[in-house]
Amino acid sequence: MLLAGCVSSIRFFSLATFTSVDGHFHIDVPGGTMTDQVMPSYGIFAGSTVHGLTRDADGLRFAVLYGDADPSYLASVSIETALATVEQGNVNSTKGTQTSDLPIIVADQPAREQRIASPTASYRFHLVFVGRRLYSISVTGSGADIASAEATTYLGSFTVDP
Repeated sequence: MLLAGCVSSIRFFSLATFTSVDGHFHIDVPGGTMTDQVMPSYGIFAGSTVHGLTRDADGLRFAVLYGDADPSYLASVSIETALATVEQGNVNSTKGTQTSDLPIIVADQPAREQRIASPTASYRFHLVFVGRRLYSISVTGSGADIASAEATTYLGSFTVDP
């Protein structure tokens, strides 16, 4: 007799709220902490301090990148064009293939959920401009991991201060 079963992933962390005073946001991450690193800025973000906050836990990478776009850029393109440009940048930087692009609402603003598969990882992004600030909220891991309940809860917990 052959018995087959379904193995589900068990996570060894709990989510707690992390607050970024400089970034003006809150998000639930494993352990409630993130490491902040200033990233190189270029293009429409040249002259802006771009932050990359990360937390690794149980095979997943949780990240929030944010920076302020040049106001003249956002005045000259639609929000759809600006988000599409960011999506293309994600495809280029991950060297992956976009597998999904859905319109969503984040922080009461039009946004995108983008999924990318690359040879080394899968990515799930929520991308939103609030004013001139771009927030890129992401989870990186295996294809199943980025679709997990923990990843969905993390992405859905993002809020911006008024």
